[in-house]
Amino acid sequence: EKKGGGGDGKGRMKMGALLKGGGGRKAKSVGDTPLQQPIVVNVEVSALQIPKSFGARMPMVVLRKRALSAKPGTPESEWRLVGHTECVGNRRNPKFLKCFEFDEQSAGDALLRFEVHETDSAMIKRTLIASCETSLALALKSDFGVLEVELEDDKTGELTGAILTVMAHRVVPTRQQQLVLDVAWKGLGMVGEGSKVVVYRRIPGNQNRYTVLFASEVLSRAGTFKPMVIPTMVLAEGLKTQLMLSFNDVATTSRMAVLEAPLEAILSLDLARKDCVWHDDIRVDVPRGSIVVPGTSVGDRVIRISLSVCIHRKEPSLEHRLGDRDRNSVISQSMRSQRRTPRDSIGRYGSAP
Repeated sequence: EKKGGGGDGKGRMKMGALLKGGGGRKAKSVGDTPLQQPIVVNVEVSALQIPKSFGARMPMVVLRKRALSAKPGTPESEWRLVGHTECVGNRRNPKFLKCFEFDEQSAGDALLRFEVHETDSAMIKRTLIASCETSLALALKSDFGVLEVELEDDKTGELTGAILTVMAHRVVPTRQQQLVLDVAWKGLGMVGEGSKVVVYRRIPGNQNRYTVLFASEVLSRAGTFKPMVIPTMVLAEGLKTQLMLSFNDVATTSRMAVLEAPLEAILSLDLARKDCVWHDDIRVDVPRGSIVVPGTSVGDRVIRISLSVCIHRKEPSLEHRLGDRDRNSVISQSMRSQRRTPRDSIGRYGSAP
């Protein structure tokens, strides 16, 4: 890394800020990985310290790259802009939806520079507050493709204590280009409340780590969200990608329902059968309400999944309870705040056990 010239043009090395990820599993070589297999990179920041002088401005990340083989002292103008994330409201632990794509050739010769900026909502005025550098190859070699680097203050060069996490994975390509989720939302106590859906992807091989793929708009009452269009590029593991859909109460930031499953398990549900249950690999947690899958389809370019979610913010009456059962909804909870296993979620929509 140092031989490749990972400095900042002032003779100061930033690779010393590395915390984790140097070891781990052996990276795939170009020889045993298809050349057309792209690489997707997601980022998030934790323990970010924002100066009070910045007011209500929000963080964003700008990514630049240059050849790892560049000589020490290479001018700043040699850094090529790759792109930038959106700005997010979480100023302490921001997680960004925007991902960055690289080809296989970049895996061995790309030095990446991540710059954390503070900006306004229009992203017109922005100020660089911290940065770090690492190579794409090092991120790919890290445990589960997750690399943590400590950010340096851009003015003093001192470590800030804030951690930038790089998640780099080779993508299993699919024929389809988009995953579209159609979500209808209803339930008791919806009026005047804010609800949204957040879609996560589990990091391959890591049971406890997720990255955000999509966040819906906020609905203040029962209705249908705008179609959630997710490029299949960000799924990383193709149809085997483990997705988690979190249905959140905006006012309390609490989760009202969760659906977690590999994409292929949802698509394999036999919706024509009336006596089947949820697939064993699908986890449903709904303290009050139900999640129903009315339909799925796989086309040449688009994978589409329809969901009907019923969330009760107040205790339903006996009439509502019986009505749900009469309609054979998938009820993972008998209207009480107790968890049940996926096989308890019996209903019309599911696949044979």
